[in-house]
Amino acid sequence: MGMTVSIEWFVAQNLGMNALTLLLAARLAGIRTGKGRVLAAAALGCAYAVAAYLPWGRFLLGLLPRTAVCAGMTLLLCAGPRVSCWKRTLRVFAFVWVATLLLGGTGAGVLYLLGASGYGLGAAAVTAVLGGAALLVLSRRKERGPGSPTALLTVRAGGRRVSLPAVVDTGNVLVEPVSNLPVIVVERRALQGLEAGRRPRPVPFTSVGGSGILPAFAADAVRVDGREVEAYIAVYDGALSEEGQALIPGRCVR
Repeated sequence: MGMTVSIEWFVAQNLGMNALTLLLAARLAGIRTGKGRVLAAAALGCAYAVAAYLPWGRFLLGLLPRTAVCAGMTLLLCAGPRVSCWKRTLRVFAFVWVATLLLGGTGAGVLYLLGASGYGLGAAAVTAVLGGAALLVLSRRKERGPGSPTALLTVRAGGRRVSLPAVVDTGNVLVEPVSNLPVIVVERRALQGLEAGRRPRPVPFTSVGGSGILPAFAADAVRVDGREVEAYIAVYDGALSEEGQALIPGRCVR
């Protein structure tokens, strides 16, 4: 007696599982990702799953095709402002990839324990235990790290807008001298030319490495995690940190 599976149900289940796995992996990696990128990555994984189980797609079940699709899903998830720094992108890519593999294996093991077929009991138990333990270790290490809280910074000027990951830096007390407004320091490459045509304001700064002047400009709108704030944007020519491409004063998130 043959068994039939509804393609609609298979697609819906696969999409939901992929999206949940990717969201959890992104959360563990400490990155913010849009719903569109999550859905695009989940859809890629779902399309692969459908193709792999068609008569002509059996070759897709091999290690190399699986790895390529996982890499594609991870790149879609990590795409956006982070690609401007390849070291930061590679680090996030690696973390999300590992977390996605662990979560996927753990999920498959739990599904078998709940009654699904096609996965051995021993493999299910080992995958669930090892995968869960590894994820706990990754999470605890991240929580114990010296990193600062992160936020999503959005800057709009001249009809254009950029969004980028930023670090909340309580030590950043820079202010624009005339208005006394706080100053958010942003990597120049992350602004993608948004500062062009804007009248710069000199902002003096002092750090461990020395002192100097940063050019700052007034944007049309500045948002931190979706909340509009009054602040100047200072342009920095180097790289600020691995966690973000901007330093937001603590007073901007209170």
